[in-house]
Amino acid sequence: MLGETFCHLKGGMLLDERGQPLALRAKSVLFLKTLLESNGRILSKSELADKVWPGMAVTDESISQCVADIRRILGDETRAVLETFPKQGYRINARIVRNSEPTSKARKLALLAASLGLAIAVVIGVLVFERRTDAPTVLREVIAVFPLREEGGSEEQYYFASQFAEELNVRLTGLSGFSVVPSSESFSVGDPADLATSRAKALGARYAVDGKVRYAGQQFWIAVELIDVRENKALWAGKFEGSPDQLMQVRDQITREIADAVFTTLAPFDRSRIESYETVNLLAYEEVLRGRRVAASFSREENQLAERHFRHAIELDPTYARAYAELAALYAIRFENGWTVLSEADEIKSLYFANLALELDPELWLAHYALGRLHTVFGEKNYELAEHHLELAMALQPANDDARVYYGAVKNFQGEAEFAVEILEQAISSHPSPPFWYYLSLGHALFQAKRHEEAAVALEKCLYQMPSAPYCLRFQIANFGALGLEDDAGWTIEEYELLGFDASVSSIMDLFVLQDPTALARLETALRATGMPER
Repeated sequence: MLGETFCHLKGGMLLDERGQPLALRAKSVLFLKTLLESNGRILSKSELADKVWPGMAVTDESISQCVADIRRILGDETRAVLETFPKQGYRINARIVRNSEPTSKARKLALLAASLGLAIAVVIGVLVFERRTDAPTVLREVIAVFPLREEGGSEEQYYFASQFAEELNVRLTGLSGFSVVPSSESFSVGDPADLATSRAKALGARYAVDGKVRYAGQQFWIAVELIDVRENKALWAGKFEGSPDQLMQVRDQITREIADAVFTTLAPFDRSRIESYETVNLLAYEEVLRGRRVAASFSREENQLAERHFRHAIELDPTYARAYAELAALYAIRFENGWTVLSEADEIKSLYFANLALELDPELWLAHYALGRLHTVFGEKNYELAEHHLELAMALQPANDDARVYYGAVKNFQGEAEFAVEILEQAISSHPSPPFWYYLSLGHALFQAKRHEEAAVALEKCLYQMPSAPYCLRFQIANFGALGLEDDAGWTIEEYELLGFDASVSSIMDLFVLQDPTALARLETALRATGMPER
């Protein structure tokens, strides 16, 4: 049985059956029309650029934005209808069936996308979207993982419970079918004694993962429950116990059980991600967890401590790709905050770590993401190479918005502020609970776009989540200067100095990863307006 939704192309707009505009930009409509007219042929980026943006210089992000818009309208979360072919281009994955008896109005084209049970017909500018109601449909669902409640109350128990929940969060984030609430939000919302359903509703999550754990000596016991918040019922529950060397297998079994409980089918890519093991060395795995935990504090001391944890993980398992990638990403944070001592040597080391991670695991998105950040913070910046790695990270991990948000930040670094705002606002609006640095990137882009009141709101959201984030404080200081709010800037400067940073125009300017002269001049003028010393 096919359900139908009629959509009309009229005047460069896509309208639903009631004549109401659908949320698809004019360029995206033209992009879709161009793909439909290609009759299943792969169209290169240059061909699409010529047809959709004739006579204009077009960025890859403009094309990616159109692709994302169309997939959203088609419900093509698995990318089975609008396919991407690396280094080749895009095509509509469907066969064309011509009506043997055209009507007097038009020749009818039907595009049948068997993989999703989706059919599209084009009749004189009319699109008919049909979805099989009897076929399973994979949809992204928002899921919140809450800290497991520890039994026993010891510090060891608490650490184990929180880190195991964090790892479940990470594994679920790697699946294309889920949109996972960041642990920074799910771990802090409400009182742990509150019902998981109440906390999940506060986060706008459809599903909640809750449970309890006991860890003592050489034995663990874990009970986990998956709750459908909308229906207020448990979809799955399980109990596990064993020795520490079985912990990762239990983690992946729980991930698989959760995915199977939510989805009738699981994409082969997702299945392979669940079944892949990062390391067989439990101690190395735990060291990476400890490194991630302390690195989240954003201080020089914690950054150095995190490095020791990641290096110890590598000593325990020299083939542990994720540990190398985490170390490379850690160095990016170090460069961003001026915590390096021998910059040139640190550049060489960080690139070595990231590239070695890719040698060990060519599909590790985190390694590409780390390279994307590193190439924007080195002394000799390479934004083109940064964009390349971020695009690869996005392709490898489409359900994770981190690479897309940093891609928007890179566009802002190059002076494309308004374009960056578009990218960042879309990422934030589609994310169930954006982490603090998403708002940082948006605040910076809004500042450069001279939208200072909006920038102040975004940066306040950043600081609400992470009051000690030096990035957010730097830009808020400059933004208050641009707004002429000297008192507010003064309070923010004091907070910045309490973190151990030098609050002077020259020291802050040295930390901005920008090359656009106009943007740098605007920041410098704003900082001087706060009355802070030059050096």
